[in-house]
Amino acid sequence: MRRLIPSLHHDFRRAVLVAVILTVLDTVAPGMGTTKTLAASDTEPLFVLGGLNYLNASGRELTDGKGLYGAIGYISGDPAILGNAGFDFDWRHNERGPNRIDSIGISYAERDFTDLDPVYFGFGVGSTFNRVERHQLYHESTETKWGLEAKGILGVSLGYNIVIEGAYFYSGHLNGVDTSGMVGALGFWF
Repeated sequence: MRRLIPSLHHDFRRAVLVAVILTVLDTVAPGMGTTKTLAASDTEPLFVLGGLNYLNASGRELTDGKGLYGAIGYISGDPAILGNAGFDFDWRHNERGPNRIDSIGISYAERDFTDLDPVYFGFGVGSTFNRVERHQLYHESTETKWGLEAKGILGVSLGYNIVIEGAYFYSGHLNGVDTSGMVGALGFWF
């Protein structure tokens, strides 16, 4: 346990440092490589998403495969590397009986609101905290770990600040289980 805490602290500091560097780059060289971005007046900066999480094969074997997903985030109207920069805080949860998988992540994310209006796409990179609890006959184990998180985003604006957003999350393996998966959510910008 002693060795785990410094490692978690170090990985979290590294993820925060990457997020700060990307934000500074966005401030110093806004719009680098973009052709069109959403104007600040076209959207509200905060959002909340809620929906379902569907795990990869080994996660489905441990849990029922379909779980809950929630997110809150911020997106600026300023251009960044691909689209508009922001931060996402994601939570994914799956369980079946006493078995459970929880992933909590924070990521630097960009969404590109292109000429394909109302469709947008994006990506995110950051850090995730995974917890896998596994209960089997005569054996129980719980493991936790900070790791890399990466995600690809595809969304559709329905108007009135309502969106449908899907994403694929890569969050690694833990306790013999792939914690990665897809999410589908309904969201509201405010």
